[in-house]
Amino acid sequence: METRAMKDFISGGIGGIFMIVIGQPLDTIKVRLQTQSNRPHGRSPMYKGMVDCAVKSIRSEGVRGLFKGMLTPMLMITPITALYFSGFGLAKKLQQRRPGDELTTSQLFKAGMFSSLVAMVFLVPVERIKCTLQVQQSGGRGRMVMYCGPMDCVRQFYREAGISEFTKALSQHY
Repeated sequence: METRAMKDFISGGIGGIFMIVIGQPLDTIKVRLQTQSNRPHGRSPMYKGMVDCAVKSIRSEGVRGLFKGMLTPMLMITPITALYFSGFGLAKKLQQRRPGDELTTSQLFKAGMFSSLVAMVFLVPVERIKCTLQVQQSGGRGRMVMYCGPMDCVRQFYREAGISEFTKALSQHY
């Protein structure tokens, strides 16, 4: 692998890991707020807002509950972010007539689009698994845990609908 591509790969991986560790608690709260069901007949939703969701999640699951679903993105963030960086670098290189040529805004935009297309093939299924695990409440008080972790989630998705479960996630995302 050439030096620039290796730097892109390593930089993307390290940046991605920090992004996951720092952002996971807020992402979990966001996903739980987005997926809470509407209560019929004027009953209040489960969470009144971000702080209420955080407090209730910590009370029922501990701080670890805010990090649910983190394993899958943590394992995949390095290759996904590296794909973004590498895809962007490749698309820029393909558009240059000579190495070192400045690219136009339009060419940079195209390079960004290309890098996103390359990475989304991996990112969307990872997000699907992460979100499924984030909204799954811990067992206890009559709650049933459907998935025992990311691999169990993948197995059950595949068993229920085959690979189409993941292509469905791609088509719904974009």
